[in-house]
Amino acid sequence: MSNTTRPWRFYGREKSKKNLKQSLGFFREPDKRTFSAIRVSGRRRVGKTRLIEEVLKEDPASWPFIYYEVPDKEGMDFEDYTLDKVIVDLQKLAERAGFPDIMDQLPLPLDHPHYTDWSKCEDFLFELMQKNVVLVLDEFHLSVHLELNIPVKKAIDRILKNFDIRFPGKIILTGSHQQKFDRMFERDASFHGRVSSGVHLEQWSLRTIMDMASEQGLLARPNQFLTLWTAYGGMPSHWQRYCTADKYSHLHKIEDMDEWRQAFLDIERDNLVTVKGERFDDRAFVELQPIHRDILLWIAENHPNKGLRAADVARGFEFGNEDIIYKNLDFLRDRLKLMDTIWPIDKVDKCKWLITDNNTVFQLNVFREIFKTRKHTRKPGFGLRDPDKPDQSTDTPLDRLKTLEGHALERITAEYFETLAGMQWVRPSVEHGGFRGDMDIMAIRWEDNENVLYLAEAKRNTRSFRSITDIRKYQDAFLNSLSKEADNAEELDKLRHLNCRRFLVAPHFTDQKRLDIEKDGTFEILDIPKMARGLGFDPAPMIKPESPPEPKMEDEHTPEPPKSSSLRP
Repeated sequence: MSNTTRPWRFYGREKSKKNLKQSLGFFREPDKRTFSAIRVSGRRRVGKTRLIEEVLKEDPASWPFIYYEVPDKEGMDFEDYTLDKVIVDLQKLAERAGFPDIMDQLPLPLDHPHYTDWSKCEDFLFELMQKNVVLVLDEFHLSVHLELNIPVKKAIDRILKNFDIRFPGKIILTGSHQQKFDRMFERDASFHGRVSSGVHLEQWSLRTIMDMASEQGLLARPNQFLTLWTAYGGMPSHWQRYCTADKYSHLHKIEDMDEWRQAFLDIERDNLVTVKGERFDDRAFVELQPIHRDILLWIAENHPNKGLRAADVARGFEFGNEDIIYKNLDFLRDRLKLMDTIWPIDKVDKCKWLITDNNTVFQLNVFREIFKTRKHTRKPGFGLRDPDKPDQSTDTPLDRLKTLEGHALERITAEYFETLAGMQWVRPSVEHGGFRGDMDIMAIRWEDNENVLYLAEAKRNTRSFRSITDIRKYQDAFLNSLSKEADNAEELDKLRHLNCRRFLVAPHFTDQKRLDIEKDGTFEILDIPKMARGLGFDPAPMIKPESPPEPKMEDEHTPEPPKSSSLRP
């Protein structure tokens, strides 16, 4: 397959762009703009700097823009870097922005014996804000070690108190270390109330990913797209690297899917081994305590796809009861956005915890040998490998990837259903106490003036859909066994009586396979090309049944990888 990628552009982020423009005062006349300090947050490589650059390109006033990345003083290259050198670098940036003599406008001579670096920096910022400058201080959490945070705070306070002077400039603070950056704006922190919430960037939505994938030609091979989404989730930088970096270019010519996947894994493994910043626990964007890291590793090794209860995790460690484990899981969910909870539909049992960040579970499960769990955190008897012995498992990274893809297909289907108008509730991996197994995807949608129940079975291998009758019986058994003793028994009973639409989901159905399934009238089919068209994007080049783009896909002849014990029998 030839490389069909097109030039990379800035995808999505329309809501974030609008919010940032609002904060910057773009919708006011230039002479009506006033000072504000804004923060733009989000994990490393999620696109913060690119968002700011794209928004400033559309500034109708075209005001000067200065971008300064705060260096890491604790890093080897910046051990001798101090606030006076920050001022020198900012002065150089101001000269490039068109202000060569700005230091001459400070109130005191630079060599004045009582003119401290703090005061010089404060006055410098004060002058910039009067000159309409948009100043971006990136990785601002690192400013504490340089004491840059002090003059920035003092400058903001001073500007806010001087109502008689016009300050149309803006200060934008950004940071990728989620905990350290957010901590600077908490209620008891120095920047609380001084900086507007601005914009927090999450990963790309499915709609944006489909938009990009359609334009870059990635949807032409649905199985490859699923692999990439399994590995990257919604991280813009990862998709851009795959589409544009030279080290991936040879992959675009590989036809055989297993050969392509293995070549892809070789590159991703090399990234993790050689670049520390690629790893899930890189302190450039998260600060993981040892127990946080070990919990993620333990879940990824033992049950990465359907989740585990806090009690199950607690039994796998030598320290920490269920309450302690729960608090740490809560931190991983609420602060780091790496996990989420799944509740049984009958609300009888406790929730399960699942790693929902695609790239994190991809690294921890597929490349588990790279990451080591501390010996004293393990207990025997929970399927854990002995840290003193070689890994005895026979599954390969390629096997693990294929298993992850099956469950990633469930999540991508759920995300697609969530985009549909009238959709009221969507969940993947739905369980309840009266049934051994789960429903891959379950949803409720308002259609034709009534609620309609959606049930979907997702498989990465279309040959797994051998018996349509058995699949329907399975779904019926799931509904019929809903507990009548549950606290929400009345709601559950309503589900049984809703009109039902049933779907079979795979990365790609040939026309013949679609006809074979739909002639029975029980199931509709849904695949990645159909999802793309449903979102308004063409899976270009169009998949033609008579000339399938994946002639050597293993999915037409290779059985599904084995599933873990808690999945349906």
